[in-house]
Order: sequence, then C-alpha cells, then structure tokens
Amino acid sequence: MRVLTNSQIFDEFMESKYYCAKTTRIIYRYEIGAYLSTLDKPLSMVTPREIEKHISSLLRSEGGKDVRFRSLWVFWSWMKRLGHVSKNYFAEKLVGRPRPENKVLPFVSPGDLDILIEKAPNLKVKALVCLLADSGARVSEVLNIESGDIDFLKREILVVGKGNKERYIKFGPDTSAFLSEYLLLPWPKRRRRNKGKRSLPRVSNIWQANSRCALNKMLARLKSETAIQSNPHAFRRSFAIAMRSKGIASLAIMDMGGWQSIDMVQKYTEAFDRRESNKLYQPVVNLNKPAPVLKEAEEILRDSQKK
Repeated sequence: MRVLTNSQIFDEFMESKYYCAKTTRIIYRYEIGAYLSTLDKPLSMVTPREIEKHISSLLRSEGGKDVRFRSLWVFWSWMKRLGHVSKNYFAEKLVGRPRPENKVLPFVSPGDLDILIEKAPNLKVKALVCLLADSGARVSEVLNIESGDIDFLKREILVVGKGNKERYIKFGPDTSAFLSEYLLLPWPKRRRRNKGKRSLPRVSNIWQANSRCALNKMLARLKSETAIQSNPHAFRRSFAIAMRSKGIASLAIMDMGGWQSIDMVQKYTEAFDRRESNKLYQPVVNLNKPAPVLKEAEEILRDSQKK
C-alpha cells in the first residue's frame, strides 16, 4: 500500500468533498490546512492528547475552537473510512470538545419583518426579504434562482441545496406579488466603474448578483437603517420558529427547510421552545396578603417602567 504524505491525504480529502457547499469547502481548507501546518509527523502517529492540546491553544472563543474541532472530526472520520488512520479519536470521544456559549440566536419577529419590508429601499430588496422569510432558504439556494425555476401557479421554486440536491421551496401570496412585480422590471445595463466602456458579464440569477457577498450587502444596508438583525440565517431561523409556532411537526419543518436532521430543526427553534416553556411559569411565592411595603415597591417599579 502506497504511503501518502499529510498534504497528499488532505488534497485527496478536499477532492472527495467536491459536492459540499463552497463555504463549507473554504472552512475545511482553512481549518484543516492550518492544523496540518503545525504537524511535524504523519497523521497516523498523532495522539488524541496532541489534538486536544492544539485546539485548546487556539486564540479564539470557544465557538471558534469548536469550528476547528468539528472540521477535524469530519477529516478524521474520512481518514478512518479510507484506512489512513486506525482510529477515529473524535467518534470514540477521546478528544474533549470545546463548550461554546449556548446563546439564544437572533431571529426576525413578524413585527420586525413588516418594518424591514416597509423600509426596504427598492423592489429587489423587498422581494428578497419576503422570499428569505417565506421559504427559509439558504443564501446559496437563493443566489442560484433563475426565472425558469419559479412556478407562480404552485408558488414554489426549484433550488439546488447542500450536496447538489434539488428541492422545492414554497412561498406565499405576498412574496409572489413582490417577486412577479420585480421580475417584470427591465434588466439594467450595468457597466464597469473603471474608464472602460465594456459591460459587466450578465449573470443568470434573478438578483443580478455575482456572489453571496452581494446579497449580504443588500441586507447589511437594511440592517443599518432599521437596527434589525436581517442576515440570511436570521430569516432561516425565523422560518423554523414560525412553522413551529403554527404547530407543524418537526419532520415536516425539516423537509420544508432542507435540514438534514431533526436535531438541526430543534437547534433552530430553540428560542421558541424556551418562550413556550416560560408561558407555563407559575410563581412559587404566592402570599395571600402581601406586606404594604411590597405593594408600594411594586407600584414604584411600575411607574418607573412606564416613564
């Protein structure tokens, strides 16, 4: 059996991940490549303790360390499957996992969504916000939508999701109105900003945007004007929470949003679960006749909150 160097194994790994999203491949190339640059021995001779020491030495937050941990887990699983290493230290839990802070991630409430649509500077941004909120689609899916992929009768769009898998995303009547009106606009003649008069290459997606960065900039401007979190993942999280609040089963939400497991749906709807639990709250202290001092203090606090 031919013995491969660390760089050859890494190149083989990256070639095997051709089907992954572009962002995922960038993360793998950076995180795993940075780790391999610190090694002075073959991967087969690395110990769990050395991996754990490397991750803990990173000058990052716990969440940043967890990104390195998860990337190496994928790499080690792939190497174990192909026989490059004898053990998968991560699957056997021989490497301690960083513990990132369990924060409630931001999402867009229905009231905030109305404000975002109202403050949107043009029809393109209105249609984009409505589609992201209505469908819960990923940026990579939205970016590749062409006019021929949209079925206005069924109100659904054919998109290519993770792993180059095709799926349909749904949208409602309001989104349909904004989207159809936007598509009726003439395609603008865009030119380069330099002195040359040559036109920019025409892009096939309906947003006339060449990259994920272009779509994010549209939403970043809207966020700066309204101070409302409006990144694509906030809309995706809002979609999952909205479906959960309507009583839709997690398995159905998983299919509609293109998630790969119910665990991911539960992670996205964590804020909803916490709020629903808080609604069940009953006070433990329930004095029949509160002391006058407590009543007076309560009135003072209420008055200060009103002001």
